[in-house]
Amino acid sequence: MHEYVIMWSRPKAVRSMLLDLSSMARDTANRLTSIWRAIVKNALIALGGSADLQSLYSIIQGEAPDKLQANKNWQAKIRQVLQTYKDFSPVERGVWKLA
Repeated sequence: MHEYVIMWSRPKAVRSMLLDLSSMARDTANRLTSIWRAIVKNALIALGGSADLQSLYSIIQGEAPDKLQANKNWQAKIRQVLQTYKDFSPVERGVWKLA
């Protein structure tokens, strides 16, 4: 007769879950900075909460050049974001503010 002893250790489920959650949070934060809505909102915040389109265009050109290369009609996309979301409200023609 033979005796066998099988030894195993539990996986570090809690540790791996926390690592997964932290990496998911990091990925989400990276994605949020590249969303057009967040880009426009951050630009308006940097400009004091209200700005004309030309100022927005110039600040976004400096902050998100990779998004501009991916979208050839980036100025139209900025106007679309301003008109779509309730985070922004028009002051007058060509001037927007944070709602």
